[in-house]
Amino acid sequence: MGTQMYKIINGNQIEMTTDEITALEKDRVNTTAEIKTINDAFEKKKQNTISGKQKLKALGLTDDEVEALL
Repeated sequence: MGTQMYKIINGNQIEMTTDEITALEKDRVNTTAEIKTINDAFEKKKQNTISGKQKLKALGLTDDEVEALL
């Protein structure tokens, strides 16, 4: 088997089972994917805000008017 992994229960270090290691690795993959989805959504919102402000300015609104709308 590969690398040994341990968990701490009630202050005692216990070697993890193969099933526990597999579940942990699956959780890590899922969590990484969820974080990427959240970060992508935040980035899209940021880019949409920038784009929207630029479009409003192109219509002739001032910075203060744009901020008042947002």
